[in-house]
Amino acid sequence: MSVPADHRRPAARGRRSETGVETVRIAVVALRTGLTGRPAALTEGLSSLGHRVAVYSDTPSRPGCVRTPTDLDECVRVLERHWSEDPPDVVHAHDWTSGVAALLAVRGLGVPVVQSCHDLGVRLRRTGVAVHPKRVAFERMVVRQAAHVLAHGRVDPADLLRMGVPRPNLTTMPDMVDVDRFTPDGPGDTRRLRHRLVSVGPLRPTSGLDEVVGALSAVPDAELVVVGGRAPGAGAEAHRLAALAHAHGVRSRVRLATDLPERALPRLLRSADLVVGTAAGPGVLEAMACGVPVVAPATSRAADLVVDGVTGVVVPGDDRPALVRAVRRLLVSPALRDAYGTAGADRARTCYSPSCVAEKTTRVYAAVTSRRPHLAPLGAR
Repeated sequence: MSVPADHRRPAARGRRSETGVETVRIAVVALRTGLTGRPAALTEGLSSLGHRVAVYSDTPSRPGCVRTPTDLDECVRVLERHWSEDPPDVVHAHDWTSGVAALLAVRGLGVPVVQSCHDLGVRLRRTGVAVHPKRVAFERMVVRQAAHVLAHGRVDPADLLRMGVPRPNLTTMPDMVDVDRFTPDGPGDTRRLRHRLVSVGPLRPTSGLDEVVGALSAVPDAELVVVGGRAPGAGAEAHRLAALAHAHGVRSRVRLATDLPERALPRLLRSADLVVGTAAGPGVLEAMACGVPVVAPATSRAADLVVDGVTGVVVPGDDRPALVRAVRRLLVSPALRDAYGTAGADRARTCYSPSCVAEKTTRVYAAVTSRRPHLAPLGAR
């Protein structure tokens, strides 16, 4: 159903930002999980470009954030009241519940909704994770109704296309790293041995850590620090990795840092000679921002972030000899490590900083606010 002509709002008009795109008034909706992680970094990046950002969340985590009720119907009424009095130029929703609330609240206003997908129920189900029984169906409706969909991080654009998102309405967004917190300059932790390798990622059997632990037996004078999360099953996996390290004769050189505070990660990364990527790829951008080269298996998400021979080395997956050769070559060449680290830090700042991702997001806003809105009732398509 098209929006009646008298409710259509013209494209945003305002002063121009550093990107050459006119600034817009953005309503950010972040329910359930609140404004943390990528959504928070992106919001800060948008604000730094001069955009007027208003945040709506049921768990506010920044000054000026409008607290919304946890009940969805009441939340929609709050959004409707705010936006009917002072409509934004665009609404940016994070996660599926935020998308549902945003689409319901903009009915009749002609305000486009941009939907960020940081994960999908269909992907989680494939990995055996239990999801809300209505999540997959509602996600499908939300991404079909949104004016534009942004695929972040681990989200496969192919999943969104299969869910019915038109290809022109889909943009893949790069990951982000806080380049103010993760920097080459700053203190680093003290290490016990001459060399230190660091691996960051979830502790699970498919993480690829078996190859890293096994390779350590061929790299003397090096310790390995594994930074793992507290996901379900992490404790059992930590015990399994400890047993594996013992079997390879390297248990004294492996530290399983399963309880490392987030604030301590920059210091740890700066103390590393190398970060060895795993299947999931977390920590790669943080390592690059800290000026630490990365060795990553070609089959991992980490390989998508590493420029082989420029910011690190990409090795074939499940090829332990190739992994050992790459690690050894870098450990004996401080000059090569410095070159890769410098290039990685530059790339992190110019491609993956919140302001860079915000600039790309701003171009999406410009596109959706410049075309005639077409809003159908939620679930109509």
